[in-house]
Amino acid sequence: MLSIRDVSVRYGTTTAVDHVDLHLAASETLAILGPSGSGKSTLLRAVAGLEPLAHGSISWRGNDLAGTPPHERRFGLMFQDYALFPHHDVGRNVEFGLRMADVPAARRRARVREVLDVVGLAGFERRPVAQLSGGEQQRVALARALAPDPRLLMLDEPLGALDRALREHLVDELRELLDVADVPAIYVTHDHDEAFTVADRVAVMHAGRVVQVDAPAALWRRPIDPRVAQFLGFGPTVDAIARDGAVRTPWGVVPCGAPTGPVIVVLRPGAFAVRDGGPVTGVVRSHRFAGERVVLTVDAAGAPAVDVAVAPTAAPPDGTPIALALDPDAVLVYPRDS
Repeated sequence: MLSIRDVSVRYGTTTAVDHVDLHLAASETLAILGPSGSGKSTLLRAVAGLEPLAHGSISWRGNDLAGTPPHERRFGLMFQDYALFPHHDVGRNVEFGLRMADVPAARRRARVREVLDVVGLAGFERRPVAQLSGGEQQRVALARALAPDPRLLMLDEPLGALDRALREHLVDELRELLDVADVPAIYVTHDHDEAFTVADRVAVMHAGRVVQVDAPAALWRRPIDPRVAQFLGFGPTVDAIARDGAVRTPWGVVPCGAPTGPVIVVLRPGAFAVRDGGPVTGVVRSHRFAGERVVLTVDAAGAPAVDVAVAPTAAPPDGTPIALALDPDAVLVYPRDS
């Protein structure tokens, strides 16, 4: 449906989006994931028609959008700060786009009821925006974006203004809302947990370029290079040498499919487990509580420190010697030049 072909966006001599190719299918949610400054929000604004292209094209169902102004693209855009009108009630906020399109009053009222029902806010039409919780405001903003029946929904860090506890609660709800709305969507975020929960596919951006596009499970299973792996929270990362189908790491020899030569070894989260008599020995340097588990930071002799998750009742005090086992499947090996 949406095709982004060889698109670049520049600000003077700075290239914010660098020759990006992406495609979005019907009813698909595509997350654009990357750190601050990677170009993801600029790319979204280019799709919306709010940024001129320096190169390439953006088309919808094969029709080039180059000459189509933003208000005629029928794309719904939801910002991080929601941009709700505080002096209007919920109904007036939701119907804003319909008013701009001169939709008759009776149809506006009916459509407001429809979309508020979709987002779980039936009966909220006359509720003042100032009296809503952060999660309710987020749903009002989504309802407003859906009200004009957009061909494409674009969400720019829609949970970024909320605290972590509320974000974690709302991300599952947002996925359900997008499924119910049945509208293709682009979801911009810097949080890989959000991207994996919401999206059918994830496009990882770095320095203006899309470096990997994959389903969440495939992306987590095999990041394309060490840089993407580190962005996803993998690590530690060490240099090593592969030889005879194995790589010698600071934590032991691990089988690998890499050809003989210099490689970069990256450990997947959860690579280590506590095991009596395990081959990796170390000392607990520190610990931190993480909900229903405790994460131990362990200094292993001659190796970078590693994290190990244990049950709170099994957490030894700092300074305790400990034995660990490394899961070979949690070891990612990349050519050094990657």
